[in-house]
Amino acid sequence: MAFTFRRKDAEFKPDSQRRDLTHRLYLSPQQQKKYLKWILFSMLSLLMLVLQDVLFSQISVYGATVDMVPCVILMIGVLQGAAEGCVFMLVGALVYYLSGSAPGVYVILLIPLFGVVAAAFRQAYLRKGFRTSLMCTAAALVMYEIMTFLAALLLGVTRLARGYVMVISTGMTLLTLPLVFLAVWGICKIGGDQWKE
Repeated sequence: MAFTFRRKDAEFKPDSQRRDLTHRLYLSPQQQKKYLKWILFSMLSLLMLVLQDVLFSQISVYGATVDMVPCVILMIGVLQGAAEGCVFMLVGALVYYLSGSAPGVYVILLIPLFGVVAAAFRQAYLRKGFRTSLMCTAAALVMYEIMTFLAALLLGVTRLARGYVMVISTGMTLLTLPLVFLAVWGICKIGGDQWKE
């Protein structure tokens, strides 16, 4: 005689393995602050892009204007570090080029390259602070402006006699670094530092 065993229905149903929409969209307070910080960085970069195109392009000293967008993107990269700042600098440089305000397609390479080198140098050898961040951002900005001018020179967009315009533009942009630092540093403080350097 063959006995067949039937499984009894469980008294309680097991928990569903499917997560509903409220579980998927839940963000911890720390995650909310992190996303808010990156959204504010993006808005600051876009604001500087608009100000550069609308306001600062109308003000010129011997044909030179302030170059605010690379200044802000490089400052964010230096303050956030090489790992986190690299992605932002690459996306920021791409948006800067696609906006039509960039001097050429080479900014997509130059901004992240000099920003990552400056951020890595600051992280490896210097403490995070006002002077060190300004120094590293200024060095990256000067290298960016020189390489941009050389690339434009090689492509035949400008001539060597216009080098003084690049020097004046770089000097004017360097004068705005403390103001940019204050704006970026205020946003950096949202959520606190993940680790102490």
